Amino acid sequence: MELNWYGIILDPETHFYITLALIAAIILLFVWQLIMTFKYVKLRKKYNTYMQSSNGRSMEQKIDAYYNEFNMLNSAIKDLDRQLGELALKNMRNFNKVGFVRFSAFSEVGSDLSFAIALMDSNNNGFVLNSIYGRDDNRFYAKPLENGKSKYRLSEEEELAIRRALES
Repeated sequence: MELNWYGIILDPETHFYITLALIAAIILLFVWQLIMTFKYVKLRKKYNTYMQSSNGRSMEQKIDAYYNEFNMLNSAIKDLDRQLGELALKNMRNFNKVGFVRFSAFSEVGSDLSFAIALMDSNNNGFVLNSIYGRDDNRFYAKPLENGKSKYRLSEEEELAIRRALES
């Protein structure tokens, strides 16, 4: 007996094999569905464990806490950056160039007890201090510096101290 199925004529043996193949496909799909269900359940348990820690905080709460901490740290970094900029500006006015020269001002006084020291900031502004030691007295002279130069006459030792400060 032949079956007519939408214009396709099937003999009983072909019909049997097609039915058998469809039943096998349904069984394979059912087994595959069971495997996927077990994998899903296992994955869901891992997900729930991951999302809910041992102390009861959810991952969302943890992420919110980290986000808030990140924002606080970011604002602290901005504040530190601002402070660093202010310190850099202040530091430009500090003495950061130093030149020092020892010398003997008089031939009868030995041991190079006289000295000249130049102190300058980043803009080469500051002063040069000269100490002249003699047997009976000690004299100090201070001369202002602007851009590494003084409007007053400088001794060789003072000029050397200024050159050393500019090189430091």
